[in-house]
Amino acid sequence: MGDDERARRLLSDLSIALRKDPLIDEFGFIFCPEPVCNKSPIVLEQHKLGIETWSIKILYLFVHQQLLKVKPISPDSRFLNDCSQAAVLLNAECYTAWNIRKRLVLKKAIGAEADLKLATLVLTKHPKSAETFAQRRWLLQHIFPDIKPSHSSHEAAASTNQHYFPHNNQYHPSPPPNGLDRRVQVQQNGAAGNLERIIDGELKACTIAADRYPNNYNAWSHRIWVLKHLARGGSQVVKSEWVSSKEWVRCHISDHSGFHYRQFLMQTLRECTGGTLIPNEKENGSYAMGLVEEELQFTANLISFYPGHEAIWYHRRFVIHFWRTFLTGKPNATTISTEPLSHDDITVLEDISVPDTTGAAATSSWQDDRSASRCEDAQMETDQVPTKPSFLSSPEHLRMGKSVDEDLAAITTSEIQFAIAVNACTPHGDVDAQRRCVEGYKRWLKSQ
Repeated sequence: MGDDERARRLLSDLSIALRKDPLIDEFGFIFCPEPVCNKSPIVLEQHKLGIETWSIKILYLFVHQQLLKVKPISPDSRFLNDCSQAAVLLNAECYTAWNIRKRLVLKKAIGAEADLKLATLVLTKHPKSAETFAQRRWLLQHIFPDIKPSHSSHEAAASTNQHYFPHNNQYHPSPPPNGLDRRVQVQQNGAAGNLERIIDGELKACTIAADRYPNNYNAWSHRIWVLKHLARGGSQVVKSEWVSSKEWVRCHISDHSGFHYRQFLMQTLRECTGGTLIPNEKENGSYAMGLVEEELQFTANLISFYPGHEAIWYHRRFVIHFWRTFLTGKPNATTISTEPLSHDDITVLEDISVPDTTGAAATSSWQDDRSASRCEDAQMETDQVPTKPSFLSSPEHLRMGKSVDEDLAAITTSEIQFAIAVNACTPHGDVDAQRRCVEGYKRWLKSQ
């Protein structure tokens, strides 16, 4: 059997398997350098699709050559569909195959949602494929051509949350204008339900990719894009993501991309509540304070149980930065400086003293902190480290006329005390790694 004939047989077996089971949810390669028996290398078991490795080169070279022969207008759409889907399953970065699939979608030879399903299957094998996520964004814009990129604003978020999420208890659709029948309203509600389903599918696809590849920048960037352009910062979706992302981050403590996503959610939730601190408006200040307090307690628990992980400490830096910019009324920056200080800067900062409120295990100077005694119990309890900083003791201080400088100084003092307490209670086996994180955090605090 020639390679061309064998390749056609492989392509046919793969296409039949994909059509036979519409519930396929995973694709992978089966290590088999040589064919061991006279049977198809395409394996389908319990909604899992696999292909033996000896056949990958034969099949991919064939389908790629066929795609390069495609004319601008080809009548054989089914063959192009089979070749292009085989190409992207084997090599997710094949631009030619994805572009041909775009053409097939525009010709309505294949459905946009069917191509989204294929892209999800591709991500189970190639979770960091940038071209796959780019294809998903193109398909979403094709499905919802009226959804344009929205600017981050409280009005846009509130409007989208009302019109696209009718399950909200506060949703009250207005009657159709000009005496139109109720079919218009049914179509609008159907479109909203379809959007909810699509958004849910995109979030699940991003979770699958993030679970399969650590620090998956492409997956988290796509997730942010979905919230910005499809959900348009709708408060219900963002709040749901805020809750669900906490469990994911807890299980992936070294994945900074997950923490970065929570930082995006914090900023989006802030914009949903008005964006800035307005005098005499308790709700905005209290809500932002609640976000900061929740995240500081969350990071304190993670630091206690998982000492020495820089991603947690860098996330805590952002939370403090978030609160400082909120108090000063400056625009909330998306990044913070993490560059190391010079030797002269560190020497000046060493002279800053910090009141000792953490007991005998902590001291009030940088040098004494390095020789502080450790907690006797290596498996320390979380409540040994203060999780609620003193500067968040009550929302009432927002309306007591305190100066911003006093609030900022209180933040720095409280956080340095927290760092000293953490350093003092670190188990012996994690002392060096935790100390590096603590000292870097203290240097950053004193440079603010």
